[in-house]
Amino acid sequence: TEQVQAIVLLANEHNVVLTPSGGRTGLSAGAVAANGEIVVSMDKMNHIGQFYPADRMVEIEAGVVTQQLQQFAESKDLYYPVDFASAGSSQIGGNIGTNAGGIKVIRYGMTRQWIMGLTVVTGKGDILQLNRGMVKNATGYDLRQLFIGSEGTLGLVTHAQIKLERQPQDLNVMVLGMDSFNDVMNVLSAFQAQID
Repeated sequence: TEQVQAIVLLANEHNVVLTPSGGRTGLSAGAVAANGEIVVSMDKMNHIGQFYPADRMVEIEAGVVTQQLQQFAESKDLYYPVDFASAGSSQIGGNIGTNAGGIKVIRYGMTRQWIMGLTVVTGKGDILQLNRGMVKNATGYDLRQLFIGSEGTLGLVTHAQIKLERQPQDLNVMVLGMDSFNDVMNVLSAFQAQID
């Protein structure tokens, strides 16, 4: 974090624009230096830090690859459900910057739902510790939520505290072909009645 801060302060001193870069798996060209910006790669900030078993939470650096976090969670008999086709190369910092959803978004939500705290370096070079794992924080605006999805426009994410989930049990998938939407609704109502 201090090295990123030093880069930001130096860039400010020389009036240079910075662009943070994760795994460069996004399709919107967010980490492209089209106007002479300097790209700040998070590739070497890839360490998994402290794990808090009671909270099912882990501290990681922004360059941790999604698959690396998933494997860590699995080693603790837990689960990180945010998943992408690019899980082997997308980085958590980029996922946070874009509030990525992935292939399990309907069931597990966006990246935002799994971020308990952030450490960021602002454009001025200030280091902010946002939320630090607290579930409820009534001390003012939740700046953590502003940084999630901001695509690096508010600052550079350097660390995150990620909530992990218990491993899912017995997942089953069913595919049904129906002649009409009304048939779908009837089947869903019948399933719902069995669950209730």
